[in-house]
Formats: sequence, structure tokens, C-alpha cells
Amino acid sequence: MTNQARSSKNLTPGRYHVFIDESEFSKDSLITLGALFVPEEKMQTVERDVRRLREKIAKKMKRHDYLGYHGTDQELKKYKCRQEALRLRGGGLPELHTKDIWQSERVFRCTRSPSALNRRTEWIYKILNIIEKHDLEYCVRNFQGSLIEFGYSGLLGEDSPLIEFITPDISLGQIAELEQDIHFAITFELFMLINSLDEVGVEIISVTCDSGKRTELFGKFAGFDRLRAYGFWQNFPNPTFLDSHDSAGLQLVDFATYFTAKVMYYPAEKWETQEWKVYRRLWPYLKRPKTSVGEADTDGPKLPEARYRKAMVAMQIETALLHCGGFEKTLPAREAAVARLVKLFLQTQPNQMAEAQAASCRGPVWPKHSTMVQKLQLWDIAPTNSSKQKSHP
Repeated sequence: MTNQARSSKNLTPGRYHVFIDESEFSKDSLITLGALFVPEEKMQTVERDVRRLREKIAKKMKRHDYLGYHGTDQELKKYKCRQEALRLRGGGLPELHTKDIWQSERVFRCTRSPSALNRRTEWIYKILNIIEKHDLEYCVRNFQGSLIEFGYSGLLGEDSPLIEFITPDISLGQIAELEQDIHFAITFELFMLINSLDEVGVEIISVTCDSGKRTELFGKFAGFDRLRAYGFWQNFPNPTFLDSHDSAGLQLVDFATYFTAKVMYYPAEKWETQEWKVYRRLWPYLKRPKTSVGEADTDGPKLPEARYRKAMVAMQIETALLHCGGFEKTLPAREAAVARLVKLFLQTQPNQMAEAQAASCRGPVWPKHSTMVQKLQLWDIAPTNSSKQKSHP
């Protein structure tokens, strides 16, 4: 079987733990978001192999002049790795952070020499060997630019009918930033792709993301649980967020994503670089699953079909009303508005909009022929009277 044939296939059916991380090159705003799939039955051995490699690397770092173990306090502050160095010196293991290893930065900084270069290359290929040994598959989403749209741009702007739910303590500026947030959009789209993998026989046991400002917003969502009642997120457990040094899977997806982003960033004529040599060995494990969300190729995220756009809108509304400012005293009203709006966007029969649970909603209730409902229908959001509609999205 050729590499091309293998990488064009769907993921192997089975039960998986999923790990998500990103690499970014700010010069051209190139973002590569990756998801690594570790089979349930291999999770313990993968963690063991990563731990053993980290232990071996720690022994070599102690024997040589690596900043993490031998740098002065002034040097640690200068290279912004004091906290990590203190963790190493306290008995912790070095994180397999690929960029730092490859560029000899932070705790991996040392005197440049042929032997140091050989150690760096050895460590890189040992990480690669773990991915190859366990036949770990991954997929990526790439985007280059400053703005990404999935068909809902402007929904939460100042001219939106949703403005009547936005209390004065909510920041319109934060909402506008959210609508143009590339990381938010492609992370959401990758989540939906992962959720849809049940179509190709892939069951998701857990989803773990590298913690950080750009992803932790998703950890605050009640929407994952709320939308399950409407048929969404059936194959997507609520994500957890960890520091990558605490997760073997996050360190491995960091490796795969970093080298994928590297070859996207480099001109084609540099294909003989060491980065390309590593990527050519990674490439057979790069999958492009085809589901209703679209093919996960390297050309970038696809415009999801209507039912997934509705889910994105519903959870974006939650973000606008609950995570873009707001005081505690207005929280009950904002939570009630979210519940009401999600129901409006996702329930099947329009005549129920103005009737079901109206008494429990602190926001306005629209008749089915109101201006609000008419505007939502123009966005292809509100349900219609079609007799062909299914009972679930």
C-alpha cells in the first residue's frame, strides 16, 4: 500500500482518545490545528513510552549544560523558562515541546555543538518512532489569513435582532472579536468534524485540549450538554484542558502539528530540509476523513452543512451572552435568554416558539410571524413549516 493510498483513507474504525493542539507562524498568520487519535487499547503503552523517553532525555540534559538544569536564575528569567526549570529541578520530567527541542530554546537551550545537534535530532526521531510504533493517526486543519467565516458573520453584530438580549454589562467589542476569531472558528469546526466521525465507525471516548486562552473558552460551554437534547454532540464528550507537560497525547500531537505547519510554511524548493524528511515519515499517518462536515484536507476548513451551522450559531450565542462580560446580577436573565434562543434556533415546529415554556423565559417571546423570526429565517436559522423536516437536526 502506498503512502498516498493510506493517507487518503478514513481513520481506522474503533474507540479513541483525542488530543488537540495547534502550531502557528505569526509572520503569515498560518495556523495548523491538529487532532491525534490514540486507540483505547494503546493509551497506557503510549503513555509509558512517552514517560520513558522523557526520563532518558532528562538524564542527558542533566549530564550536559542545558539551561533547564544548569542555568542561573538570571538566565532563566531572560529566556522565560524559570517556572519550567524549577519544575524540572524539583523532579519533574522535561516536556516534549517540539519547537523548543528543535530550536534549542528555553529549557533545551545549550551550547551549540555537533554533539548537541546530534542529541536534538535523536530526540526528534525518538518521538517520531513512538507515533510510528503505535500507528497513531492524526488529522489537521490549516488556515492562513486574518479572518475566517462559516456563514454566520454579523449574526451578533450591533444590527442583529439579538441585540435586545445583550445587557449593558456585555461587551460588544468582545462579541465582535469573537466573530473574527480564527482560533475559535477552526477549533469549533474541528470539534464538529470529530463529532461526525461516528459516520465512519470512530467512537470518541475523550477529548483533551492544550490549555490556553484560545481554547479554554470551550471549557465553559454548557452548550455541549444543552445541544445533545437536539441531537448534536452525540459522539463528542465535553473536552478537558490540560497543560501539555501533563499529557503524553498532547506532546505527541504537538509534534505532528509542528512539523505539518513547518512544511506548509516552507517554500516547496526546501523539500530536502530535515523538517521535510520528518514530515515524509509522518505523512502516512495524516488522515483525511470524509464525513457530512467535509473532508479534512490541508486546504482549510469547509463550510459546514446547515444543521451544523445552526449548532455553531447556538453556541456562539451562548458565548456572546455568557462569556463576553456581564455581571452576576444579570446572569439569570442571560442564561434564560440563551436557553430560549437555542430552543428558537433548533426546535422543529415554529408554532411552539411562542408557546412552550414561555412562562420560564425572562426575555421576549416572539409570535411565529414576528420580525425576529422572519430575520432568523433569512439567515437559514429558524425552522420552517416543511413537512419533510425530521424530528431532530
